[in-house]
Amino acid sequence: MERDFNYFIEKYGESGAREKFEDACYTMLKRKFQDHVYKIKGNPGDEGIDIYVGNITKKIDVFQCKFFMKNIDYNQIKKSFLRAANNSKFSMKSWTLLIPQDFTFPERCKWDKWQTQMETEYNIEIKLMDKSAIMNCMKQFDIYNQIFNIKPLMQLEELYNIIKYNSDHGKIGKNFNFVIEKIREYISHRIAVFKKLFYNSYDINEYFKEKQITSFLELFQQSEIHIQFLFNDIDNLIKDIRKIDNEIGFLCERFVFMQGVFINKIEEDLQYTDEYLFNLKSYTFQVSLQKIIWDLSVEEQNIKKIINESQSNDILLNEFDMRDTIVTYKNKQDILRLLALHVIKIHEHLCREDFDIFYGREDKKQLCFSLIYPDMVCSGANMPYPTSISKMIKYINLSNSKFNEEGEFTFHLESNNTIFLEELDIKTLQKLHKIKKTANIKYHHFINENRIDKIIKKFNESKIDYKIVSLVEEPKYFDKLEKLLSNLSELSSELITGKMYDGNLVISNGTNFRIRKLK
Repeated sequence: MERDFNYFIEKYGESGAREKFEDACYTMLKRKFQDHVYKIKGNPGDEGIDIYVGNITKKIDVFQCKFFMKNIDYNQIKKSFLRAANNSKFSMKSWTLLIPQDFTFPERCKWDKWQTQMETEYNIEIKLMDKSAIMNCMKQFDIYNQIFNIKPLMQLEELYNIIKYNSDHGKIGKNFNFVIEKIREYISHRIAVFKKLFYNSYDINEYFKEKQITSFLELFQQSEIHIQFLFNDIDNLIKDIRKIDNEIGFLCERFVFMQGVFINKIEEDLQYTDEYLFNLKSYTFQVSLQKIIWDLSVEEQNIKKIINESQSNDILLNEFDMRDTIVTYKNKQDILRLLALHVIKIHEHLCREDFDIFYGREDKKQLCFSLIYPDMVCSGANMPYPTSISKMIKYINLSNSKFNEEGEFTFHLESNNTIFLEELDIKTLQKLHKIKKTANIKYHHFINENRIDKIIKKFNESKIDYKIVSLVEEPKYFDKLEKLLSNLSELSSELITGKMYDGNLVISNGTNFRIRKLK
């Protein structure tokens, strides 16, 4: 899997690509020189420097990044060089131009002539790092995959296709499939370790006592014993592949290495000392575990998709998927039916989760899910929008957040699904997502299909992860849907929060009451 700087244009656009190119050059130089590598904020005030290496009070090495993908602008190059060369605030040992393309022969001749002229005139060493030089440097210092966002899954897909059309497909394919199964077993094992930690996160000491260990280090060491056996098997399988085709064996080896690096990156929030982890605020610990479990689950599912060549979306209903859900609708009249179907599908897979539904401001009736699910906790209220939106935010915060202005409360290990039937403004979205840092809460948004592009833009600007789901009715749901839609109940618009004499909180939306106990 090879990428070049055209990838930046495709992903970030022309203007964004320039900034990303400079960031990539800084990352490369930082890895190469380690210390005293500095990036200077752009004009005005960059003094003719993009990046420099050294101490500004002595002679420094200056690096200038020019994102010329087509035509080379020598006026810009000369202007940048002269600005740095004639600057009285520092002196240069060398000046290096970094560009994202390779020169043609006439361009190289022109560069050599200009370079010689400037070096003679200013007595400064001038260098060029073109596309090939930059790429080689990135690969040499092992940051190419990071910069171009090449993940193990891309390598797996490429490797899978190579093996698929190889003449020795049968012999290699069998061992390759065993390698992938071992990788999936490795990921499943890690998921299981973190799930047990999550479900026992209220009393880690008791959990450790039960497992006859005293620390996180011991827990992860126990896990490593099983993992080592898996990787010994993987090494032997790759050796057998190398005997048949050395190049494919090398690609398998590279994929396994990158997969291990990628999983370590996912788990980095918990790669600290026992002292740090035991002193970590418990809600931070629990939210970190949720993210790790979800990211590992996605990786496992994506590997399965590539190998099985399937497009299964079962992962969308994983209990650790904390992304916002967007449900699109055509007409207002469709919303209640879609809402009923959406909640039924979630409850069918995740029956222990509860629901808060904020209906439209003009709605008078609500769905009564207790008719089909007597044990479901489901509350409904009008959206207090726009005049009292702060009430809704406070209600959601006090209902779900572990840490808030009233004190520290129990963290819900089972998620709350908060559903909005009207579109939220960007400030409200941002405030709600701050709550997610201390709460086990999932947001669901019902959006008119004509507004979908604008809401996606809002989410992207606020860096909110989301998924868009399409709801399809199935015959097995018809009876439940009809029962819900023909037995609507009155909707209350009350959002009440209060404090009890013992310090606990009571929260209500006028339909159901909840008590949040102090930890």
